Amino acid sequence: MVLRLRRTYYEMFTLPPARRIKTIQSIWANLDGMDWADVGLILHEYGLGELDFEGYGPFEFSARVRGLLVAAADQALLDLLAFLEGGDGDGKVKPHEPLFWRPGTVRVFLSHVGGQRRFASALAEQLETFGVHAFVGT
Repeated sequence: MVLRLRRTYYEMFTLPPARRIKTIQSIWANLDGMDWADVGLILHEYGLGELDFEGYGPFEFSARVRGLLVAAADQALLDLLAFLEGGDGDGKVKPHEPLFWRPGTVRVFLSHVGGQRRFASALAEQLETFGVHAFVGT
């Protein structure tokens, strides 16, 4: 009898069946219409397996991709979906930038008590001369 005490990174996460199904369906929708070579590269890089393109027609290719998705670990699926939906590959989807920040500047959020709003606004104006965009909270 072999006792395994360490679990792999991908074995530590368990999705409920409904969420797993939705995740696979979302990945499938994102991959649909992509070039086969790109699909193969993406699945390989996320550790889901290799695709051999020889002798596959569209039906066989689709069945093979779906089989790899179904067999994949939950966290691998979540990481892949995050990437396909605009993440940077680290498993996290990039948040949208708030509209009040100026792009390409150092950013500072100035928090203050009510009576100090004028001071905080004046400080923000001074910081602007140094290329720092300060947002004064309300």
